[in-house]
Amino acid sequence: MSIDELLLEIRAKSVELRRLGDDLKVRAPEDALDSALVQQLRSHKAELLALIGPGDSDWWSPPVRITPEMLPLVELTQEQIDKVIGTVPGGTGNVQDIYPLAPLQEGIFFHHLMGGEGDAYLLSSVTAVPSREWVGKFADALRTVMERHDILRTSVVWEGLPHPVQVVWRQAELPVEEVALDSDGDATAQLLTRYDPRRYRLDLNQAPLLRVVTAYDEPNDRWLLQVLMHHLMGDHTTMEVVQEEIGAVLAGRADALPEPVPYRNVVAQAVLGTSQAEHKEFFTELIGDIDEPTAPYGILDVRGDGTGITEARVEVDAALSRTVREQARQAGVSPASVCHLAWSMVLSRLTGRSDVVFGTVMFGRMQAGAGAERGIGLFINTLPIRVDVGNRGVLDALRDTHGVLATVLRHEHAPLVLAQGCSQVPSGLPLFTTLLNYRHTPEPADPARASPTSSSRCCTARSAPTTRSWCPSMTEVRGSRSPPRSMTGSTRTASADCS
Repeated sequence: MSIDELLLEIRAKSVELRRLGDDLKVRAPEDALDSALVQQLRSHKAELLALIGPGDSDWWSPPVRITPEMLPLVELTQEQIDKVIGTVPGGTGNVQDIYPLAPLQEGIFFHHLMGGEGDAYLLSSVTAVPSREWVGKFADALRTVMERHDILRTSVVWEGLPHPVQVVWRQAELPVEEVALDSDGDATAQLLTRYDPRRYRLDLNQAPLLRVVTAYDEPNDRWLLQVLMHHLMGDHTTMEVVQEEIGAVLAGRADALPEPVPYRNVVAQAVLGTSQAEHKEFFTELIGDIDEPTAPYGILDVRGDGTGITEARVEVDAALSRTVREQARQAGVSPASVCHLAWSMVLSRLTGRSDVVFGTVMFGRMQAGAGAERGIGLFINTLPIRVDVGNRGVLDALRDTHGVLATVLRHEHAPLVLAQGCSQVPSGLPLFTTLLNYRHTPEPADPARASPTSSSRCCTARSAPTTRSWCPSMTEVRGSRSPPRSMTGSTRTASADCS
């Protein structure tokens, strides 16, 4: 914890300090001084004494105002900081931190502003639960998880600012709403329709970017639980970790949960890590001579609201899955490299070009520090990858693809807008219109214990015309005005060819 963060903590907890010689005396409300705060006071004793000033003093507390010097990750004037604080109930005392958006958050926020009535990045899931009482227990457990993780208490402020910032609230109330449904219709479908991301959006100015909705499904004599979450605050790993922590709280094992990882660490890595100049140099070398989009079927609209999306899933034959892994091992590459090359071959055949560009989803946790594998927040990022599948052997192409992926990994926190700007594609046209998301999603060892719910249905929307997801045993294609079923077949065939 930095001295600036400690000062905010002292102020929020109404802690007062007093200097007596070289000693630091502390006065605080009951239960305000936990062991962590006491340790921080000891660690920053010299700095605190310097702030109090020389000689014995009266009781002292940090100034009420949050100043630019207290926010090292963002450049804001005092007037702008005060404007941001004015959006938070409780003012300064309820503001834990202010910092910029991470790279992918910037892109998602842009689409939110362009989305009109709906929001393509609103995630919604509905599950059947044991009882109405259980919904209350779930909400209480989620509140406990919110208290642990800063990103779950975060809002976004942008009006009147040079760039959007995210604001961590110290306290944020989780909205829980009970709604009545038509007993004649499908209850789950009604909930998904009521909060359809094509027609519903969350207010990003208000934390948390989470909602809990419940309803009684009379025909089936059961209760339904719907959770709404904005993609700004989390990725696939985030949802898994949140679910695990909720389960631990419900089971009475909250004390056994590991120390939470602040999301500001990710933002700090993006802001203070590899410089913008280094990112620009790399992507200029990678795609600097590309002057037209890689766009299967000629579809160039990447700002849709998700209307008209169709989806296809294909289970990958176990033998093919084993072959992909074995061939990757023999070639000294990862299965992800095989899948990226396979997708490149599909794009090459669909576009008639040997040199193709598409987006790849970066995990974002490789260089995010200790504990990042269990961090909550939007760690992932989308960046362009370029693969030439011209007249050469599969092994050479596979190793080159692996090399490109490894190099891009060093720039996993680069802003997509910066990377796209390094090409010669005319302004207003996308660099690519397809996206590959390679992820590992293991099946639970005991499916019956994976969740206390009995069924689940989800609703999301995406703005990319074609998104391909590859798991160890399944390939999925989501497309808008494109034939995803034929693309899954092409992908499976290309994977076999690569192997």
